Amino acid sequence: MFENKKKYPPNGFRVCVDSREIDISGVAYSPLAEQAIVYNGFNDLILAIDRIFDENGYPQAFQEKRSFLEKEKTVSYHGIPPVSEETSQIYEKEGKLFTADVFVESRRNASWQGYVSFGDETNLGKFQGEIELLEMLLQYHEVV
Repeated sequence: MFENKKKYPPNGFRVCVDSREIDISGVAYSPLAEQAIVYNGFNDLILAIDRIFDENGYPQAFQEKRSFLEKEKTVSYHGIPPVSEETSQIYEKEGKLFTADVFVESRRNASWQGYVSFGDETNLGKFQGEIELLEMLLQYHEVV
């Protein structure tokens, strides 16, 4: 099914949802991460992916995060990071309940903007923040 897929884009991540009791949980894959991201809740997922984006400087945040704690490592934008050919294997990963591909086009106003498509290549639409993204994921799960 995915034999001729291209490299997975660096601004995207595949959300494999394995359970949904109170919140979603499962494993996510990003071409910018060295290993799979195990998450237990939507907040865990968003924080982990946002940290990866900050470490790579892509997609670029439009404001600098401030903290009273020790300054975390962030990278300023240096262009689109290179992605290896092996990232095409991300397309093969599947969740037990459902699978979604999330592509973040920008990070304005301390929020994400982008679009979602699902494992069956159904384009669900655009989102203007993490709450809309969560609503899209949960709405799709109810339909499936």
